[in-house]
Amino acid sequence: MSHNIPSPLRENLQTRKNHPAIIENGQEYLWSDVANSVEACTGWLLANDVKAGDRIALIPSGHFAEIIFLLACCDSGVVFCGLNGRYPGARLETMADDILARTLTSDQINEATRFADAEKLSAEWNLNQPCSVIFTSGSTGQPKAILHTLGNHIYNALGSNQNIAMGAEDKWQLTLPMYHVSGIGIVFRTLLSGTAMVITDEPLSVDQIIRTKTTHLSLVSTQFKRLLSEPNCGEISHQLKALLLGGGPISQMDIDRGIESGLPVFVSYGLSEMASQVATTLPNQPADLQFGKVLPHREVKINDSGEILVKGATLFAGYIFRDKLDDARDASRWFHTRDCGELRGDQLRETGRLDNQFISGGENIQPEMIERELMQIPGIEMAVVVPVLDEEFSQRPLAFLTTESPIEMTRFTQILSQVLPRYMLPVRYEQLPKEIMVGLKPDRLSLKKFAAQLPDKNLI
Repeated sequence: MSHNIPSPLRENLQTRKNHPAIIENGQEYLWSDVANSVEACTGWLLANDVKAGDRIALIPSGHFAEIIFLLACCDSGVVFCGLNGRYPGARLETMADDILARTLTSDQINEATRFADAEKLSAEWNLNQPCSVIFTSGSTGQPKAILHTLGNHIYNALGSNQNIAMGAEDKWQLTLPMYHVSGIGIVFRTLLSGTAMVITDEPLSVDQIIRTKTTHLSLVSTQFKRLLSEPNCGEISHQLKALLLGGGPISQMDIDRGIESGLPVFVSYGLSEMASQVATTLPNQPADLQFGKVLPHREVKINDSGEILVKGATLFAGYIFRDKLDDARDASRWFHTRDCGELRGDQLRETGRLDNQFISGGENIQPEMIERELMQIPGIEMAVVVPVLDEEFSQRPLAFLTTESPIEMTRFTQILSQVLPRYMLPVRYEQLPKEIMVGLKPDRLSLKKFAAQLPDKNLI
């Protein structure tokens, strides 16, 4: 069985040569421009003794040259390693060293896309070749380096594109960072569909979406809330064809508001190890978006502990540390996500993390249950619940919040008491420290430590 496929880049060059591929701040790059830049970049890699299998680390900011560099890595077999620039410099050096990666600057990346001694595009891509390394958020522990093959990204995009269609003139905006698997996923979805990707330095807004003629968006909860807060949000309902939500829990209240505004909402469950989406709601699915359909090229089951297990063509090669690879599968080749969930036929619902669960007075508490209810309260943008020590109950929940106005402890508790048992009510509310964020998610481990050091006040 061949593991090679015709190069999608060459196919787009042959069939959509004069169609826009990337639109950056209003400047159009055709597929022919993209092909020329990839060939230049591949030539630069060869001239600088970068070979297939080598790992190149960079801090991507989501611009044209970095997308070209990713595509050149795919075409030449080099491994693209995106680092989160929010980490301190010394930490970034350690991360690159941990994966034996050579680091390039943005100036070098820009130079590569204009290199004179170009190398012709490959005719075929090998699906088994290592393609990218990204780091987990580290929200429940130390970040791990995830190695994806080219096939992982290709099959993830194929399954997504079967659920969320894209037409020849559609445009998917790059709204998520390329050190995160969701950002890389946008590149592959547009590559395989031959549609254009929009890049802009303007903040996301209704006016920006209309001006850039964006038809497809991928957003996390905070981005979605900000979009919904704009009074003219409904104006994009006739232009947008898909608004894909993920990266963590999405408030049902916000989902309802989006649907009431006419937005084409899709809610997804995914994980970095599966190259992003695992299950996503269907087009025109009813407003109660609790379960998503398991997408093609993925397999899912729930074990006796209620844990979601996954495998399939999108499942990563494994975790890497220097020259070692841990494929992280059990004896039956399933990957244990540590997420809890329910499966009804091919419909999956994620309910929380096993890692986050704690016991209070003999009762199991899943923090995500409390967080979901908190995020239903108007004015709360983000909620993260962690355990704090308690003499009587061993542990009690504490809620960190991002709010539009000062925290109202009594009101929040009164609202929660109508939907949650007493042992799940937070004993304290604090503003979420902005510095305790890693990528798209809050760092739960750091929040637990932070909570443990708080002075004894504001207890309910």
